Formats: sequence, C-alpha cells, structure tokens
Amino acid sequence: MCPVVQLTPQMFHDALAEKWRTMIDTPERILSDARQAIDWAMRSEMIPPMINPCIVKDGKLGDLLPLDRPAGGHEPALPPKRMPAFFKALMELVPVSQTARCLAFAILTAARNTTAREATWGEIQKDDEGNWLHVIPRERMKVKSEKIPFDRKTPLSPQAVELLENTPRIGFDDSQLIFPNINKGKRSAFTRDAVRALIKRMHGKQRKIDGIGWVDPDQKDRTGKPRIVTLHGCARATFNTWAKDARGYNHKAFPRDLRESCLDHRNESYQCAYDREQALGDMREVFDAWGNFCFSEIQKK
Repeated sequence: MCPVVQLTPQMFHDALAEKWRTMIDTPERILSDARQAIDWAMRSEMIPPMINPCIVKDGKLGDLLPLDRPAGGHEPALPPKRMPAFFKALMELVPVSQTARCLAFAILTAARNTTAREATWGEIQKDDEGNWLHVIPRERMKVKSEKIPFDRKTPLSPQAVELLENTPRIGFDDSQLIFPNINKGKRSAFTRDAVRALIKRMHGKQRKIDGIGWVDPDQKDRTGKPRIVTLHGCARATFNTWAKDARGYNHKAFPRDLRESCLDHRNESYQCAYDREQALGDMREVFDAWGNFCFSEIQKK
C-alpha cells in the first residue's frame, strides 16, 4: 500500500507500460478511474493539492509511456461460420464459470458489454403473451432516453431462457445481478478484463487443437498476428454479419431496419422521433434463429 500523496507518474508507468503497449482501452480506463479518484480526494480536501500523477496529456506520465500503441479499429469478431464451434466450447465452461454464462447470454442477446455484465433479475420480464424479454432501462443503454423514449426490450430465445433457468440465483432481490462476481460480493459485476481473460484462455486451448484459436482473421495486431476476439465483437459484429447473409447461413432474410433494431442502433433523430415501440415479434424471430445457429454444434448427435 502506498499513500496517495506519495504516488508518482513513474509508479503508474511501471505498472501499466506493458498494457499501454499491447492493449487498446484497458490502461486508459485504469488511468481515468485513478485520475478521477485522486481529483475527487483533492476536491474533498482528503489530501493536499498535488499534481495528479495519472495525467497523460501534457503530463510527465505521457512522457514516460511508450509511443508504440496497438492499433484501434473495430472490435475483433469471429467469422460467423466459427460461432457454433466457439459456442460449444463456451457452453462446456458454463457449469463451472459464471463469466462463461455472462458471455453466452451476451452473445445470445447481441448485447453490449455493460448491458450483459450488469443485467439484473428484475430486467427479465414476460410480455402480455407470456414471452420472455430482457427489459433494459434506457439509461443503461448507449442510446439514451432523450433520443429513444422507451426502455430497450430484447426477446429471449429458448436457449437464452434455458441458460437463465440454469443460472444460480443468489438472493431474490430484483436488483440482484444475474451474473455477479461472487469472489467480490453478490452485487459486484464482472469487469471487462474478466471476460477478456476467459476468452484468452479459450483461445489458448483452441490454438493447441487447431493452431488458430479464436481470432478475427481480418484484424492484425502490431506484430501481424490475428487479434483475439472480444465479447463485443462476437455478440454484435458476428451476429450482424450472420443476420445479413440469409443465403449463406440458411435463414430468413432480415431487413436492415430489423437488424439495426436488434442491435439498438436506431439513433437517427427522425427515426427515433416516430418509432415509439420495437417490432418485438419480428425481433423474436431473429433471435430464435440466432439461438438455433449458436447451438447448432451442440444439438448435433
């Protein structure tokens, strides 16, 4: 432990230099959280005024950190044809891994990272016809209520419902997280890094089998190697690529507006002004087909 007033830019450099060189957003989030905490402590007069050691731009830490940064761009995603095999490997981990359950749920619902990790039992609801939905408060979504005046609703496929039915429920408070990090308490969500670590372990195991692993063949890191896939890439980019290609993946053709609605991409002002509800029946058809596709390797005899 080190008193805050004794923290230096060199300490943060020593702790984060490797992550800064190899990872896209994790070191930025760590530094942002630390910088805000130190600023808050100074404003609250808990510590004396000091130069925040976490400042990168125009700060000493920026001079210390290496200029060599990983390329940004889109999140790495699986080619859809590989999703059934990936999902089979993932479901083998579900009985012993809460993180695996969270990732599986995210993929089945094409959810954003935070949406899946911070989902609560109270958000799992039935519609008037008895169909299950994940009802996400608009304030938890990327497109906020000032643009879309209703909560986000994602129809749950039979596979997603079964996953939830087999998920241990710790307590019966509706505000309870569905996928809590029980190592940190029942109200603590998994971090992005926990999900990344799970996928990295899956990748390492698969690479020993096929020499490839779970990578996006179209995205390379600075060393020229394919980048390992992410939750966001698999749950959203892979889903969208699959949904666009009706002939390639033998499903009904889904219109672009329907695919965009499944991804909650309806952020154009004119569209949001006139769309006051989601096409839940059509969306359910998409997610049911996606669930069947993800489970296609598991369902083989």
